[in-house]
Amino acid sequence: MGVAISDVTNEGVIHYANPRFAEIFGFEVEDLIGAQANGLYANPEDRYRIIKEFEEQGEVQGVEIKLNRSDDTSFWALVSFFDTQYEGKPARMG
Repeated sequence: MGVAISDVTNEGVIHYANPRFAEIFGFEVEDLIGAQANGLYANPEDRYRIIKEFEEQGEVQGVEIKLNRSDDTSFWALVSFFDTQYEGKPARMG
């Protein structure tokens, strides 16, 4: 099965997604690169809530959130975010 991993800039742009991440969401990896992460959330406000928690605590671990697949079906997932850098710029590994 494997773990879904993505790297998202602080502005919400997906810079990296592994094949498992793309598979779970029903996309090809190349379709996710450069896309806005907001579109993956069933309720985009949840992303802002998680970002606020991340900024206050420095990480987010095991938060249950409802996400959307490419076919507009939704599913529940546990998400975690960690601070990292991508190409020398701040990013969040999820």
